[in-house]
Amino acid sequence: GSLSHNPTTTAAALGGTFKRGDDTYTGAADLSHTAAGTTGSLGGSWTNGKTALDGKYTHGLTADQFHLGGSHKSGADTYTGAMDLERSAAGTTGSLGAGWTNGTSALDAKYTHGLEADKFHLGGSHKFSDQLSMTGALDHERTRAGGSQTTLSLAEKYRSDKMIQSLSLDAGAGDHKYLGVTGSTDMQIGKGLYAGAWGSFRQEEGKQTSAQLGASLTFTPHEKAALTLAGVLDQNGAIETRLQLDIFKNKISGVSTIADHKKDALVSLFLSYSQAGRDGSMPGGMMDQRYGAPSAAFGRGAGEGQFQAGIKISF
Repeated sequence: GSLSHNPTTTAAALGGTFKRGDDTYTGAADLSHTAAGTTGSLGGSWTNGKTALDGKYTHGLTADQFHLGGSHKSGADTYTGAMDLERSAAGTTGSLGAGWTNGTSALDAKYTHGLEADKFHLGGSHKFSDQLSMTGALDHERTRAGGSQTTLSLAEKYRSDKMIQSLSLDAGAGDHKYLGVTGSTDMQIGKGLYAGAWGSFRQEEGKQTSAQLGASLTFTPHEKAALTLAGVLDQNGAIETRLQLDIFKNKISGVSTIADHKKDALVSLFLSYSQAGRDGSMPGGMMDQRYGAPSAAFGRGAGEGQFQAGIKISF
């Protein structure tokens, strides 16, 4: 414990721990008084190695807060829960949440009551194998003004020594309506030879629908160099092709380098050709989104077709 006093503040604190068998108890309290007012807190916890509880009450100058949490472990399963409340002159806010995991699967849920809106979240994940996993989340928000928004997100990933693949979906309903799907695959099809494909689609209220579909072929003539030929087509029929040479700082370790480090090459040199779509618009840097924007580029051509050369240097 401690006690202190000076012309502006008087403060006291007391804490302790008690252990009996597998049970461990802790407690703490503190109090402070100034000209502005009195603040303090009181908290405690208990655990036996498998189950744990903790609680705390805090009295502040502008708000009072209360927290209660706990967890329990049974075999591979772990359960958690928490509740928080805060009361101030503006009103009362709080949240209530719970979670569960067994190392392979996980679920979590949370309700939040705010001053401007109430929110609900439900999430989950599952690992089907060392290579394949999936995650998902559902969120809903309702504002005091009467607005509402519901969002859904799903994602799937597969990783092996020879193939990396991902697929994701996100959708929204309510004040903001949209639907988006993206996917990509990179695989090793031979010694030093890799193939890739990717695509996306997005529809959003009040905006133009966008989509693109692309493919690539990569050859590694050297352990730190990759030569890629790629092409992509968008929703308007605009086409962009690129021939790119990447020099990496470290040795190419396989499909993971090709898939995860497309934009991380030490030096990248490219030649590209773009052709306008049906509406006369150019592709708009679709290759930059996948392979990175150049540090410097030089273009030639007008109208429907354009050639470009570029270089990207990373340090």
